[in-house]
Amino acid sequence: MSAMIRGAAVTRSALRRGFSSAKADYDVVIVGGGCGGIGAASQLLMKDRGLKIAIVEPSDEHYYQPGWTLAGANLLPMKSTVEQMSNVMPKKVTWVKQKCE
Repeated sequence: MSAMIRGAAVTRSALRRGFSSAKADYDVVIVGGGCGGIGAASQLLMKDRGLKIAIVEPSDEHYYQPGWTLAGANLLPMKSTVEQMSNVMPKKVTWVKQKCE
């Protein structure tokens, strides 16, 4: 069974764990805070700064996976492919720090 938060399906177990409350109302919910999720949120906010966006991502660290190929070839230090998630999360986005089941 799932519920809808403005067009995004969310499981009832996530709702019970506190993902949604009377105050949680999002226009867009993105599952995953990788390059795709962060990029999608940023692009959406460039189009409409008024959007309420949530990104569901449990990790504290963001891995720039495209850089791993360069790191494997010794063209980029591996440590430069890791950043704190809080540093890359767009400012106007709500970070829901939990995993989806």
